[in-house]
Amino acid sequence: MSRFLITLLLMLSGLPLKAAQLQLDPAQDQQLLGNHIEYVEDSSHQLQVADILSLPPSAWTRNQKETFNQGYNGSIWWLRLRLQNPTTRPQERLLEIGYPVLDQIAAYIYDEAGNRIRTLRLGDKYPFRERPVDHRHFVIPLEWQPQQTLVIYLAVRSASSVQVPMVLWQEQAFYNHDRSQVLMHGVYYGIMLVMVMYNLFIFLAMGERNYLYYVLFVCCMPLFLASLTGFGFQYLWPEATRWNDQAILVTLAMAVCFGSLFTHNFLNATALHNFYRHLGQLLAAGAVLIAMLAMLLPYNVVIRILIPYAAVTCCYGFSLGIYRWVSGGISAKYYTIA
Repeated sequence: MSRFLITLLLMLSGLPLKAAQLQLDPAQDQQLLGNHIEYVEDSSHQLQVADILSLPPSAWTRNQKETFNQGYNGSIWWLRLRLQNPTTRPQERLLEIGYPVLDQIAAYIYDEAGNRIRTLRLGDKYPFRERPVDHRHFVIPLEWQPQQTLVIYLAVRSASSVQVPMVLWQEQAFYNHDRSQVLMHGVYYGIMLVMVMYNLFIFLAMGERNYLYYVLFVCCMPLFLASLTGFGFQYLWPEATRWNDQAILVTLAMAVCFGSLFTHNFLNATALHNFYRHLGQLLAAGAVLIAMLAMLLPYNVVIRILIPYAAVTCCYGFSLGIYRWVSGGISAKYYTIA
C-alpha cells in the first residue's frame, strides 16, 4: 500500500510540467497557448536569461487564464512555453502575440538540452522593419525537427497593459485568418473615409462648424483604432517608435475634444442658462491639455487620466442629449438615439 502511495505522489508531482507542455497537433489550424504558459515576475529588473534558466521548477507559476494578463504593471514578466513536436516529420508554426502595443519583448528559443537556437527582439519600441514577420502583431516563426521540444522564454515589459494573448498557427491558416481581419478593418476605414469626405463637402458648402467638428471627430477615431490595432505602426509611421506610444493617447484625447465641441454646438448648449452652457468647451479644453501631457508624461500615467475623462465626456453628451430632448429639441432626439 505504501509503495502505491509513493508511486501516486511521484506521478502527481510530475503533472504540472506535463500539463504545461503542449504537443503540436497537425490536424489543428491553431492552438491556444494561454493555459500552457508558466511565468515569473521580475519586479527588480535584474534577472537575465541565465538566471531564469537556473530557476527551480517551484519558482514558476502556471497561468490559469486564456490570456496572460497582469494589467498596468512595471515589472518584467518572464513567460515560458514548452512546445513538443510528437511527429516523425519536421514542423513549422507561427507564434502570434496578438497585442500590438506591448513595448518590449525579448524572445529566447532553446531546445530541450538547453542549447539556444534563436534570440529575437520585438515590441513597439523598435522600428517595424526589425520584425521577423511583416505583420501588425508580433509573430515569431518556429521550426521543429522530428520529435523535438522547444522551450521558449519571453521577457515582456510594457508601460501599457501587460496582456500577452498567444496563438500557435499553421502558416496558411494564419494568413487566411489575417486576410479576413484586414478586410473587415478595410471596410471600416473605407466607411469612415466616405463619411469624412461627405461631411467635409457639406462644411465647405455651408460653412457650419458642426460639420467641421464632426469631420475632425470622425478622423480621430479611425486613427485611434489604427494606433491601437497596430495598423498605424505598420503602414503610417513604421519608424516613429516614440510617436507610436503617444498616438493612442493623442488621437483619443482629440476625439474627446472634437466630440465635446460637436455636442456643444449641435445641441446649442450656449443657449442654456445652467452648467451645460460652457461645460462642453471646458471638456474640450481639458482634452487638449491631456493630449499635450501625452507628449511629455509616461503612457501609463496619462492613460489612467484619459480613460475616466473620456467616460465623463460620454456621460456629458448623453445627459445633455436627454435634457434637450425632454425640452423639446427634435435634433436632440436623433443625437441621443445615435
